[in-house]
Amino acid sequence: MLHSPKVLFLDEPTIGLDVEAKYSVRKFIKEINQRSRTTIILTTHDLGDIQELCRRVIIINEGKIIEDGSLDGLIDKIAPCRHLIIDFYHPVAIPHPHAELVSVNEARSVYRFRKDEITAARLIEDISHQAPVKEVGLEEVKIDDIVRTVYRKGNAAFVSPAGRQ
Repeated sequence: MLHSPKVLFLDEPTIGLDVEAKYSVRKFIKEINQRSRTTIILTTHDLGDIQELCRRVIIINEGKIIEDGSLDGLIDKIAPCRHLIIDFYHPVAIPHPHAELVSVNEARSVYRFRKDEITAARLIEDISHQAPVKEVGLEEVKIDDIVRTVYRKGNAAFVSPAGRQ
């Protein structure tokens, strides 16, 4: 770091570190990248590092690049759906043309919807016109499930929140 390199190669920089040390290393890496405009090439199995540090992700399997692009682009490609969890004040099952009603358990309904067809805000608005809403939650796909899907089946499979395909 003394000579301000234009490119910095890091191999598993946070492996074996506790939570506080990981935070400090990640913060340092972000600062170097932003302050010195240093390109950082990071190899890691720590998906937290990927989420915190990377704008571009290259996934390599058996020596071949199987994905190359933004993390958001990879997530949208492999996991185009989200789950909206709505707690109503009383049991109700409200269908929606742009969402699948996945489950109803007493006053809780879970909807699966494609992010490219409708926003969560619009879905909530539409449903709340039909019954009073007590609480809402949004479940995203975990990055672990995305990467596991890419390695297991190539990029042809879709994955939903909670790992459902």
